Amino acid sequence: MTGIKLDRRAARTRQACLDAFVELLLTEGYEAISVSDVILRADVGRSTFYDHYTGKEDLLRACLSGPFSALAAAILPGADLTRTIAHFRDQRALVRALLSGPTHGLLVRCLAEMIEGNLTLSARAPLPATLVAAMLAESQLGLLLHWLTGRDAVKPEEVAAALTASSRAAAQALQAV
Repeated sequence: MTGIKLDRRAARTRQACLDAFVELLLTEGYEAISVSDVILRADVGRSTFYDHYTGKEDLLRACLSGPFSALAAAILPGADLTRTIAHFRDQRALVRALLSGPTHGLLVRCLAEMIEGNLTLSARAPLPATLVAAMLAESQLGLLLHWLTGRDAVKPEEVAAALTASSRAAAQALQAV
């Protein structure tokens, strides 16, 4: 019984930190946020925070792990990004701020690492997997940013289909060489 209580408490602590981080992202911007700000907003102790996260970059990665794992899977057969793309649309203020701000490079690296885990390049591939994954990550995030900041009324399912098709085609072209 005690283990369940601790697991629930740990989950509540992690969620409180994530919620505080997202609120601060929306109001202050990533660069202005400190771990102290998150701790204060989440009402957790410093050591408790560090029991769960290594810093604000780790918080950002945790916030994006779900949606980014779906984007990283776009190169795999059967991937359906419609719900993920709709989620990005619903959270457009946050997504635009992250993609167009100083966090862009970090987001590309985070997504590229996840994509790289899904790549299987041949020994004759002209580019290393890290470079292919970075190219795919930049492409995916660029499409999302332009869609979310543009004036074109494109439905999430159309963006999802385009993102999946372009990611899969690029990955296949580079894996087959």
